[in-house]
Formats: sequence, structure tokens, C-alpha cells
Amino acid sequence: MERNIHDTGDFISYPTGRVVGTVAEPGRTSAAIESLLDAGIERKAIEVLHGEKGMHRLDPAGVEHGFLAKLQRSLIRLAGPVEEYAYLRHHVEDLRAGRFLIMVRTSNPETRDLVARILNAHDAAFIGFFGTWAWSSMAASPQQGNTR
Repeated sequence: MERNIHDTGDFISYPTGRVVGTVAEPGRTSAAIESLLDAGIERKAIEVLHGEKGMHRLDPAGVEHGFLAKLQRSLIRLAGPVEEYAYLRHHVEDLRAGRFLIMVRTSNPETRDLVARILNAHDAAFIGFFGTWAWSSMAASPQQGNTR
């Protein structure tokens, strides 16, 4: 096994069942996390991706997580839905720019709305829910959905 190959458990192939938003500043990120916790969101449901560790989790080419991850990334780049690859690229660009990606796992529609309201209140951008086969924008305004 190569030294740069990591556990497949830390690879995020697609953030299914998560509300995701991008926050630019560390202070706003901390405040958003505190608000989520205060609202009753369990800590284990919240993931924050940032910097090299965040890039490792997304692993845009799949090279750090072995053959299956590489294959999955190749498939979405070459044969998968255009949107799926576009979302991955967007998240990778955010991480490279030093932004924070907040992901909250939830299957409950009311909790999704709560999480989206909290992320919107903390100036998150590109807020959306990643379902099994679809992405739904949850930005407070259409302009927020595409800004950073």
C-alpha cells in the first residue's frame, strides 16, 4: 500500500444527506458552529473542511484514497452529471481560497431548513442540500447561491 493512501472512511465522494455552505472568515465559521450547537444540532453531525485536511477529505482526483476513489472521481469528471463535478470544483476552489466548508448531516426537512437559516445568518454562500440524486439551493437570496 502506498504511503499517501488514506482510509476510505475519510473520503467524501459526495456530501449526500448534508446541508453545505461556505464561510469565508474563521470568526464567522466559529459563530456558525456555536449557533448550530445552540440550536440542538449534534456535534457529530457537523463537519468543517478547511485547508489541506479539507482538500484531503474531498480528494478531487481520488489519488489519496485508492483505486475506487480514483475511479469515482474519473467517472464524475468524464461521464457523470455535469452538476456533480461542478459542485466538487466549487468546493475545491473554496478550500484553495482559504474558505471554510461547513457540512451538516441531516435527513429531517425541518432540521435542513434550520441549518440553512443559521448558515444564511452567518453569511455563508453556496448553501444547499445534497440529496441522493439532486442538489437544492437553500440560500436566502438568489445572489447568495453563487457568491463567496
